[in-house]
Amino acid sequence: MFGPGVFDIAKGQWKAILMTAGVPEKSFAKSGGPCPLCGGTDRWAFKPGVNPNGVNRCRQCGGGEGRTGMQLFMAMTGKEFGEAAREVEEICGKAPPVRVQDTRREDGDAQRQRDAKNSLWRSSRRVVLGDPVDAYLKVRGVDQNGYSPDLRFHPSAWYAPRRYLPAMLAMVRDASGKPVTIHRTFLSNGYRIDAQDCRKPMPGQIPEGSAIRLSDVGPSLGIAEGIETAFAASDRFGLPVWSAMNAGRLGTWTPPEGVEEVAIFPDHDTNGVGQSAAERLADRLKSSGLTVSVHLPPRVDTDWADYARNEQ
Repeated sequence: MFGPGVFDIAKGQWKAILMTAGVPEKSFAKSGGPCPLCGGTDRWAFKPGVNPNGVNRCRQCGGGEGRTGMQLFMAMTGKEFGEAAREVEEICGKAPPVRVQDTRREDGDAQRQRDAKNSLWRSSRRVVLGDPVDAYLKVRGVDQNGYSPDLRFHPSAWYAPRRYLPAMLAMVRDASGKPVTIHRTFLSNGYRIDAQDCRKPMPGQIPEGSAIRLSDVGPSLGIAEGIETAFAASDRFGLPVWSAMNAGRLGTWTPPEGVEEVAIFPDHDTNGVGQSAAERLADRLKSSGLTVSVHLPPRVDTDWADYARNEQ
């Protein structure tokens, strides 16, 4: 129906197109910026001057040859190709729908993102012992007696055009506790799928200081990168631990009011990314008067979930 026309229309315009889908201006920095799908600080690269098709690369969720602008637009909006192509044509001014002001378009995009998140969450169910999420976490060395209501299971979540997969869903909340998006971990046969984008939040901005709250808050609180690592650290060290999702967000996390002591559980990365993020967070929290400790897994290239699984 659309043929190659939509790609011809969009050539050289992908920066503007992707910004309408929620990619912030800072992500397009020449030195790299935060990935619109998985966060970070400078892992995402986009070169508009030599990039008519909007090819973009992320070191975590979109390496190799990268994604085209259309593929990222579809992932950001949750639309399949036909609907996404129509919207891209409209953005480029080549489709018949009446043009609207930018503020109205932004409001409409935000509302569609909220509707998609609410629909996904409502169609999921709480994690219970023995279900696919519990089974997956046990494979990762996590053994829980129960789970937070902010962690859910969806039997068939959208992953890619015409592909739906079971998924572990986790509510992401900002520093005040307000829900901001949903983090998805895609599963298959009891394992995380073997793909670079096996874990990704839904489209939309995630404020600095946000986290996945896997337990209630108390005077002592831990923070780790991944969900699995947070559970494993909680089991091992005997305190509630939340997930910041990745090293970049670990470094910018903000504990809620009432927390007096923070334990930080970074991944032990060969390149030192996790350790560096933990040090930045520790320095900032210490300067605000909190008691802080950093706990690094003994082995390089492991996290606390790996360590727990290796001990089994």
